[in-house]
Amino acid sequence: MMQWFLAIVGILFGLGGLVLLGERRYRHIRRDILNREGACAIPTRPSALRDLVESLTPHNARDAGHSGHDLLPDGPKALSARLSLIEAAAATIDLQYYTWHSDLAGHLMARHVIAAAERGVHVRVLLDDLHASGTRVLVKTLAAHPLVTVRIYNASITRRAYFLHWLFAFARLNRRMHNKALVVDGAVAITGGRNVGNAYFGLAELMNFRDCDVLIAGPSAAAVATSVQKYWDSELAMPSSAFGVEERAQSAVVDRHIKLLHEEISDQRVGIAGETNPEALARVTDLPSVRTVLADLVWCPSSIVDDHPGIAGPDHRKVARHIADLTAAAEQTLDIESGYLIPGRDGVRRFAALVDRGVKVRVTTNSFATNDVLAAQAGYAKYRHALLDAGVAIHELKLNAPVRRIASLLHGSITGSQAHEDIAASLHSKVMLVDNRLSVIGSFNLDPRSALDNSEVVLLVQGPEFAKRTAAFLEDGRSPNVTYRVTCEGRRLFWHDGHTNRKQEPGITRPAAVLAAVIRYLPIERLL
Repeated sequence: MMQWFLAIVGILFGLGGLVLLGERRYRHIRRDILNREGACAIPTRPSALRDLVESLTPHNARDAGHSGHDLLPDGPKALSARLSLIEAAAATIDLQYYTWHSDLAGHLMARHVIAAAERGVHVRVLLDDLHASGTRVLVKTLAAHPLVTVRIYNASITRRAYFLHWLFAFARLNRRMHNKALVVDGAVAITGGRNVGNAYFGLAELMNFRDCDVLIAGPSAAAVATSVQKYWDSELAMPSSAFGVEERAQSAVVDRHIKLLHEEISDQRVGIAGETNPEALARVTDLPSVRTVLADLVWCPSSIVDDHPGIAGPDHRKVARHIADLTAAAEQTLDIESGYLIPGRDGVRRFAALVDRGVKVRVTTNSFATNDVLAAQAGYAKYRHALLDAGVAIHELKLNAPVRRIASLLHGSITGSQAHEDIAASLHSKVMLVDNRLSVIGSFNLDPRSALDNSEVVLLVQGPEFAKRTAAFLEDGRSPNVTYRVTCEGRRLFWHDGHTNRKQEPGITRPAAVLAAVIRYLPIERLL
């Protein structure tokens, strides 16, 4: 038995040695592939979108260097805005996402991106590797087009020994690119909490996210483009050809990929139409003009804050430090909506210090019933009593909160609809508002993973006019039909929604409660 054990250990360490040797070759592999492929020239073409942004910019905003902003809390509207902008592209499209699902929303985005490439638009797609392997067909479809370039961020050097690679190269692979950004012609951008997938845009049949993006025009859109470029040039951005993906394929291969994509979209639309109104689904693809998309911009100062894209560096954890400074400077109110909320002891102390200074602190996050990561919920629950004791007002999302799906775009809210009681909700937004004047919207969750391991990007928007929109979104998220208000009497928690006063945590089951209790005491909080 001991011989077998020693043999297995020897094999594992031998494989680990090979993985570590592969790690040493990682940068050389990337450089060799890039040199072999050569750079694809980016066209310098006139852009009606750039001209439109220029014409819409007020003179005083142009002189002050302000940007235009619009909040995108509604899922279908956020998807249609993306598709309209892609349709209006004339020169470049940059897409940077943590995950891009192979579903209807993902395929619609891909089809519009490929159609833009067919018009001669230069397209770049940067995807984090953690989920890219699950969308191989989609990656191949995008990469096949001669004017679409795909790179994979912080990729494993092996697919056959993926777990072993994580075991021996954890420090590198644990650094994930959580950023989300779309930039069109360097003039308009969308960033925020949404990845690409049905659940982020109200298209999923069983569960949709409450989420939020911000549409940006002007200088801050160019700043998002600069951020994307920084990650694109990073030593961790590997060409998709490194994984056997055929890039810039022959026209017959491209045509075959496009045909399969159209077939997938048709099949998925039929599937969703069976659950909703077919006419409503058809109207969703009737996109607004790009002028309509940009019609309601608020022009004010804003800036982008992003992390260093590498493993470490002078700007590593830059976003976390900036968020900590902004929240500590609150004088009157601090409102936070975060899908994952694990403040840690230091975070609880910072909140307590704010409350002691007279600052009203309110947080909205997932409940046990709506959190899609049990470990994250366990990490949050560990600090719930401490947050309440510190004077923080806590709101938790209801399982059947009216997170909009496709039918609700045209037929009103699903609140109280018997037909849609089986549609679950989950919170994915990452929004903060400081003193009703500074809005913070981006990819940053208030948890250790965002603070310590992931790379993140946030937009800071200054001024009371845009803050009113942010405040309305956050206030909606605290309303009794969306969330429970959590209170504490002694050590007992209560969940209120204006109608009921629950003594038991909504949505929790005994096995899940036991598992969550075990997770709370495991030394894994830093990874959550």
